[in-house]
Amino acid sequence: MADAVSDAVSVNPGLELRGRYVLRERIGRGGHGEVWRAQDPRRGGDIALKILRPEAARIERAWSTLRREHELAGLLHHPCVLKVYAPERESDTLLLPMELASGGDLRQMRGMDYLLTMPLLIEVAQALEHAHARGVVHRDLKPGNVLLDAHGRVKVADFGLAGRIAEQPEAGARGWSPFSASPAQLRGEPPMPADDIYGLGALAYELLSRHPPHYPRFQAQRLQREPVPPLVPATPVPRALERLILRMLSKDPAARPGSMREVVDALDRALNDTLTFDFVPPPAEAVHPPLSAVAEPPAATPAAAPAADAPFYDVPPSALYPQEKQPVMKAEDSAFPHAAPTRGALDGDALAREVGAVRTPEVWRLQSRRRSRWRIAAMAAAVVLPVLLVLGALAWPGPEGINELRARLDGRPGVRELASRVQRARASFDRRYTALEAGGAASWDAADLAAARTAAAESAGAMAAGGRVGLGIAQQRIMRASKFLDAVEQAAPTVPSSTEKAQAAADQAYAQATGAGFAALTAGRLDEARVDFQRAQGLRPQGAEAADGLMRVRAASTRNFARVSGQGLALESQERWRAALSLYNTVPDAGVATKFARDGRRRATARLHLDEALQSMLDHPERLAPPAARKRAATVLEQARQQTAAGPVLRAQIAQLTALLGPGKP
Repeated sequence: MADAVSDAVSVNPGLELRGRYVLRERIGRGGHGEVWRAQDPRRGGDIALKILRPEAARIERAWSTLRREHELAGLLHHPCVLKVYAPERESDTLLLPMELASGGDLRQMRGMDYLLTMPLLIEVAQALEHAHARGVVHRDLKPGNVLLDAHGRVKVADFGLAGRIAEQPEAGARGWSPFSASPAQLRGEPPMPADDIYGLGALAYELLSRHPPHYPRFQAQRLQREPVPPLVPATPVPRALERLILRMLSKDPAARPGSMREVVDALDRALNDTLTFDFVPPPAEAVHPPLSAVAEPPAATPAAAPAADAPFYDVPPSALYPQEKQPVMKAEDSAFPHAAPTRGALDGDALAREVGAVRTPEVWRLQSRRRSRWRIAAMAAAVVLPVLLVLGALAWPGPEGINELRARLDGRPGVRELASRVQRARASFDRRYTALEAGGAASWDAADLAAARTAAAESAGAMAAGGRVGLGIAQQRIMRASKFLDAVEQAAPTVPSSTEKAQAAADQAYAQATGAGFAALTAGRLDEARVDFQRAQGLRPQGAEAADGLMRVRAASTRNFARVSGQGLALESQERWRAALSLYNTVPDAGVATKFARDGRRRATARLHLDEALQSMLDHPERLAPPAARKRAATVLEQARQQTAAGPVLRAQIAQLTALLGPGKP
């Protein structure tokens, strides 16, 4: 069945699986299977269906991996996290139904302007912040694992390699991209939020420069020692953004941002700083050289091909990520040089092409006359030219006046009037935007507020370009920005009553308590997390978040108890009493592990003293000559013989001391 299914799905759309899923088209292919768009009548629409090939499905861990992906993704309820449904199996064919994201993935965004990619990175960071608050670390961030839905919204996908915070990974677990894995992840250390901060930095690095860090030759030892190569973006980026990305890629986790919330705030600040413009009115008319006259930029030097003996990971992303299409620059994309953007221009390339695509027609064009009419022209010039010269000397309107005259003749506003209109519209926009921002509009409609800011920035860039066309674009953009502000004002919440304010204050206190609890839980401070969740439960007895947090604290305490008890008993069986005592000392006198830790400390302390006493006598047998020393040695030997759990070390010590004292002697 499975082999037939595998062969069929490769060539036969329309196949029905499990009497339910009707395959429509293949949308992805990987090393272990394929992803198809499939119709699901029970869910009432199309879904994405991951189908594992039979050889991959027969791997022992394949089913558990799919179940783990469903389990971890099921903990997350965020609009930027892809929904994953329960896996299904039929014979040796494994299926994983998922939410359909039909907008492709972030591989198509490589090399694009940072103003297009930065909002997507913010959405990814917000999704990861949500995951970290619930104890989940993604650990496989790369462009192919960040999808876009039909509306262009981010969907973080593929939690198959994710892990719980501080959970010991499975031995030999691999599969993540080496270019985006953190140094700690490459060393096999337990998952931590700092891994995703590094991975998000690698994702941003790849989107801006078109290739991931350490490309094309990856070596794990070199990554552990050497810093990330300097970021060379395809288009200019703010220095603040570049510094943030390199900080996220620090070798030391402590040098990276402390949390995803800090990353979100830093990205948002970089975006806001970029979109802050000083509006300077342009001259009445600007002259633009044709784009064809701009020098072509030098061709990029091709990357060196990997050596034949390169290690497994020393391969380009096209080999690591199947079906990836490397970006190809078209001729028209290279016609405008990537210079540092001037203040007031949002996207210099786009606006230059848009403004430069149409040229203001020249007013006067000298046309040659036919040579046969030169006598008529000479006679007309002799009569008319002196009059024109006199009139022109008295009142020559100049180019601007001519434009105004032409504008009045054809009914269009002149350049001055158009510039004045744009300035008035911009001043009105600035007043409204400042008032809304001060009133906290970002809390109720951040998307439209950001869209208004972007449109206003584009207006400023077009205004700076000048000319009738530039002013027309500037007017269009500022009108669009004003419409976004209209939407923000319409979405503004009503003024709350005193009861609503009290409820809002209680809700805020509850949110702060639960947030502090999850933060403490993420950091492993279980006692502190328990206190925070109990405080939140006092504020809202039926609060699901507080109950969930307390349940997670109890689960974490149980896991810690299981871990500590297992390690402690293992150390005791190895007769490593000093290490066992150190482990038991790390357990606080609270929670489920209290009694076990106290008993463990008592056992380890007694056996450590006995071990040290026996070993001291064996190391210095000359001290056993005095009768008092021999009597004390006999007492210690009797204590050693009474131990019920005597391991090989203790038995050897008993035999050696008995031989030193002599058989039957004290």
